[in-house]
Amino acid sequence: MTWKTQLGERYAVGAEAELIRDTIGYIRDVVEAEIDFNDPWDFGVPIFDNLEPASKLCLLANVGEALLNETPLPPLTAITEGTVAAIFGAVLQLIEMEIDLQKEDSFQDDDRRFFYRTLVLEIARSDEGESDAVEADIDEDEDLRTAESTDMSDWAVLVEMIGDRILWDEDYLYANELLDAAPDIARRERKRLGMPREYCLDLPPHPEESDLAEIRERLEKIERRKA
Repeated sequence: MTWKTQLGERYAVGAEAELIRDTIGYIRDVVEAEIDFNDPWDFGVPIFDNLEPASKLCLLANVGEALLNETPLPPLTAITEGTVAAIFGAVLQLIEMEIDLQKEDSFQDDDRRFFYRTLVLEIARSDEGESDAVEADIDEDEDLRTAESTDMSDWAVLVEMIGDRILWDEDYLYANELLDAAPDIARRERKRLGMPREYCLDLPPHPEESDLAEIRERLEKIERRKA
């Protein structure tokens, strides 16, 4: 990044950067299909899923650049953190598709047969100060010792673990509800959650049609960038 994470202010490198970059490419393809065929797709994060396609593309570019480059720290808001959460929701979808193809023995590219699961395992085992504990947890489950595991519940735990390297909590899931709540209820809930009022008030970008070419160029640079 440069992103304020639980591991400090940093940007992604290595396997983490490769996973983020590849997944942004997948989300971009899905959003482009939504534009072309009016076929929305959910990543399990309403604050991102319910946006207009152009807004999603712009946020992917903004957040992707911050996650993968040394940049000024962006504000952590429901919209930006929701976009990060959507990336990890998409990782789970990609693993599920990878497993389905493995079970059907229908992979066309052997080099990507275990691509996403290999990256997730590498990231999960890479945390300084936590790697021994993570390794022990993984090794306790024989199915997770290699990327060939087909148990989605195990992969969901690991994807949540690596997502927590970036995300502090799941406050983004409550932002829309708090905006719609009565002011006194919203204040009480924000205080309980330790959520600044500004966290919910950040508005998504609304790019014009004329802006999309530049946004797509930025996304292409993200997808091509080497770790």
